[in-house]
Amino acid sequence: MSSLGERRYSFEDGAKAGDAILGLIARIDPYLSEACATYLTEQQLAPIINRFRELSKESLPCVEGLLSRLIKPRELNSNLLTLWGAGEFWENQKNYAPICEIQAAHGFIQIGSWCGHCDGDAWIIDTDYGRLASLSLNLLDYDPATVRKYCYELFHSPWQWFSFLRCLAWERGWIPEN
Repeated sequence: MSSLGERRYSFEDGAKAGDAILGLIARIDPYLSEACATYLTEQQLAPIINRFRELSKESLPCVEGLLSRLIKPRELNSNLLTLWGAGEFWENQKNYAPICEIQAAHGFIQIGSWCGHCDGDAWIIDTDYGRLASLSLNLLDYDPATVRKYCYELFHSPWQWFSFLRCLAWERGWIPEN
């Protein structure tokens, strides 16, 4: 399976997938519609993207596009998942379980966490492998190989992630089948 870097997904691909995920969140939690439609200014987004580029071994414009949509001014808590806000984004890389022991220098960046049956498990970007993944709370050892071993629900495309989240929302009865 190709990675986010190998397929050469564009910034726009990531942004469109991010918009689709936000649309799904707004369907599930209509009271979040306004928050989902609020984006960071270029000045707010630039430090996040610049730091992401410093930590990435390869150019991942698709992930930058995804981040440009999913990172909001404040944390976004929905029934489906929690996405960190701009203010705490890099602070949470150091202080938020389960990834608090994982060094961003190893290529792992957490963007939020699950809600529901895996409540608290982390949603991460593995910049070294060019994929999105869910990381179990059961992680006890924080070396890169072990972190990757404990990743599940691996996505090599932001559209795969959106499709997974949409299926999950349907299974939980939050949205109709079509």
